[in-house]
Formats: sequence, C-alpha cells, structure tokens
Amino acid sequence: MDKWYQDMFKGELGKYFLTFFDWRKDWTEKEIQFLESALKKGLILDHCCGVGRLSIPLSSKRQVVGMDLSKYLLVEAKKRGREAGAENLWLVCGDMRHLPLRPNLFDNVMNFWTSFGFFSHEENELVLKEIVGVLKEKGTFIIDIGNPEWRIINFQEKHWDERDDFYMLVERSFNWENKRNITRWIFIDKKSKKINEITFNHRLYSLQEFKKLYKKLGLAIQEVYGSCLKEPFEQTKSNRLVIIAEKGN
Repeated sequence: MDKWYQDMFKGELGKYFLTFFDWRKDWTEKEIQFLESALKKGLILDHCCGVGRLSIPLSSKRQVVGMDLSKYLLVEAKKRGREAGAENLWLVCGDMRHLPLRPNLFDNVMNFWTSFGFFSHEENELVLKEIVGVLKEKGTFIIDIGNPEWRIINFQEKHWDERDDFYMLVERSFNWENKRNITRWIFIDKKSKKINEITFNHRLYSLQEFKKLYKKLGLAIQEVYGSCLKEPFEQTKSNRLVIIAEKGN
C-alpha cells in the first residue's frame, strides 16, 4: 500500500497542513471541554498529536504524552509547547503500528480528527491492538473519526477552497469494495503559482465495525456521540463518530 502518510506532513505539504491545524482553533476549545469531562484522572497519550493542538492545552492541567510519526509536526509542537509554557508535555516520535511505549502505562488514550484507518484492515487492527496494549486495565480510549455512512450519503466529488496564501482543489472517490475514501489535494500557491499535491486514502469504519473490533481486542464501548458536543449519534445524519471505550470486557 502507498505510504502517503510519510510524505503528507513535511516540507512544502507540511506548511499547508499547519494552516489546517490553525483553522480548527475555533473547534479546539470545544474538544478540550469534552475531553476534560470524558478522560479519567492520570496520564494521557495523544495518539497522532500533530502540532499539539490538543496536547498543549490539556497539559496545563494534566500530564500528557504526544506521539506522532511526523518529525516535522513534532518540531512545531515542541515550539508551540515552549511558547505556551507546557511543562507537563512530552513528545515522542513513533509509528502507531509499533508504539515505542511501555505496556499498561496510560490511563487514557485519545485519537482525534480521523487519525485512524491509514493502513490495510489488518494493520488498522494492529493499531488498535497497540493502543489496548499501552492502556492500563479500565483505561479510557476515545476516538473521533468521520462517520462513513454520512460521508457516503453526502459524498462530494470535488470542491475548491481558498486560504490566505493558497487555493486548494479537493478531488474524492470511494472504493466500495474495500471501503476506502481516496482523496487528492492540490495546493496552488497564490504568489509563486507553484503546485503541490498529494493523494491519500483512509479505510472508513462504521460503528458496527468498531463494535466487532473492540469486542475482539478487549475494549468495552461506554458511550457513542455524533460530535464532541455530545450530540446523539445518528447513523446517517452525524458527520462525526465519537466513541468512548474502556479496556476490559
């Protein structure tokens, strides 16, 4: 499978993604409020932490480990953490399929903004298995991911977006056989007219599929929402799927 995730968050492409992280600032505060109410006391792993969008504010009151594969994003997270005076934040570079972390270490693991489904189904299952491995017994795992049923019904093949420094064309297709959402992002710099692009794909998982995986791996679902505002989850109407689970059946 194409290793698009290795190139997506670095160099010229990385600069564009910093814009997207900052664009979510208006939503970040709502997510933090949700997490503060949903997470247990104790150590938190921000799984695929990016630039520390959630790790840094959470670390003002809690001890947080942020992990990501992208060294580019971790350098930015370190910079932002230093500027925010984040003393309870530790950053780790690692592959989510093989976590470089001690077993049974964390009271909480969180995976936000559709940072799951990058690999084959077998490797995605391995990602969940690794998460279960680093969680303490009765530890909490929270995932926030796009709801595939909503995305299929509201499928948009292409659209244009504009930011301060660039234009962006998004082209999408969906492979029904393997349930993968394939997206091509084309960035056009307004000043230089330079074009950068990347094609990436996610394996989309429904709530029913998560239920099967969780049962197999020893995660018990506690709550399901349609967003971090704790809206009820509706299979075809919620564009997000937020699952709170606990280790131990």
